[in-house]
Amino acid sequence: MSAPAPGELKDLYERLYEKPYHAEWVGRCRAYDRQVALAQRLARGERILDIGCGEGVITRRLPGERVVGADFSTAALRRARAADGHGAYVAASADHLPFRAASFDCVCAFEVIEHLPEPIINPCLAEMARVCIPGGWIALSTPNLSSLWLALFRSLGFRNPEHLHEMDFVEVLNRLAPRFSVAEVHTNTEVPWLKTQVATEAASRIQARLTRIFPPLRHLLHTQVFILARNRPPSP
Repeated sequence: MSAPAPGELKDLYERLYEKPYHAEWVGRCRAYDRQVALAQRLARGERILDIGCGEGVITRRLPGERVVGADFSTAALRRARAADGHGAYVAASADHLPFRAASFDCVCAFEVIEHLPEPIINPCLAEMARVCIPGGWIALSTPNLSSLWLALFRSLGFRNPEHLHEMDFVEVLNRLAPRFSVAEVHTNTEVPWLKTQVATEAASRIQARLTRIFPPLRHLLHTQVFILARNRPPSP
């Protein structure tokens, strides 16, 4: 699939956020709430940037003194501002962030990079490194293409049309390696994209039982990988 043009990508996300996208899951889907809690736990520092913030579901729960959400979609930002009257939300493309170098202690991108065309992923990571202080934190999550769950759904012909470039566990780490030092890696047991709470909770219970019996299965069953990394100083 060829990469969409910038205008096509913007139109996609404006349409996506015409109706509530993530916000409707919070409070009624325990799996999604646990996913948000894991993202919240990884963010650290007084100044935090949340790239691809969408409706601000995660942004408004991050623990920093100054938390800024950035998104490509003006519709998403409108919903974020309506839900969080005190938050700071900025229109921005992930590969061109309107912030000075070393402006943040932590830069987050939760469930973002899979929504970017492949040519934009490395520039996005470069921008994350630029606006984060040397030695600061990078926190991100993305679907784990190595997951047997995802392999099953793909074999049945199911694809998420919003995911432009999904990656397996190894590719994610290889993408981060040139700029960041990985400090923590977590996988997530939840599958909130099953769209119904009953299906999500049933899948989560199955996974939890299997991984308790044989913990190494986590890397094969879990559908998401969450990574916390240190931003290395730029080369002289």
